[in-house]
Amino acid sequence: MDYKIPDIEKTFEGKIVQNLGNNDYVIKINDNEHQLKIISMNSNGIEFILDKVYHKAKYLEQST
Repeated sequence: MDYKIPDIEKTFEGKIVQNLGNNDYVIKINDNEHQLKIISMNSNGIEFILDKVYHKAKYLEQST
């Protein structure tokens, strides 16, 4: 599936290669495999570990 993020010119292709269970996944982004562990996810954002590095993303509302 192709993804486009506003304000970023490039698109990227991402997919889930394997669900390892317990919120662990092998994903592929632009032909590169990565290890993903989702720590928590709710309506405000997501906490995850991607390739052994912690990340926290907050969802922003977009109004027009």
